[in-house]
Amino acid sequence: MLQPLGMSDSDYAQPLPPSLHGNAAAGTQQSRPSDERWTTPTDLAKFAIGVERAYAGAEGALLPAELARQMLTPQIAASERIGGLNRLGLDVFLDESGTRYGHSGGNAGFRCHLMAYRDTGQGAVVMPSG
Repeated sequence: MLQPLGMSDSDYAQPLPPSLHGNAAAGTQQSRPSDERWTTPTDLAKFAIGVERAYAGAEGALLPAELARQMLTPQIAASERIGGLNRLGLDVFLDESGTRYGHSGGNAGFRCHLMAYRDTGQGAVVMPSG
């Protein structure tokens, strides 16, 4: 499976291949570790960095610059998400200007929250278990 941007601890396969279990985050269910694993906070941060690099037109970026710009351009209004993100781009939620973006979701045992700023390189990933 292609793992962009050095995202060596993530995969799209479900269930995650056993060879990656030692590196992927595992949440908890009823105070016991969950068997479901998918990614890590570090790999989600690498995703955001990759999108920002592509948006800026960096050499060797994961995506063509035009696609990254479409991702970070508000396409339609959405119900408000974390941090006031109330627009939807391509695969991410955005603020009205498209300069702040994020995504949230989760698997059995944990939630994932990504928030990043397109132009400053700042961002955060939080993956609480529970």
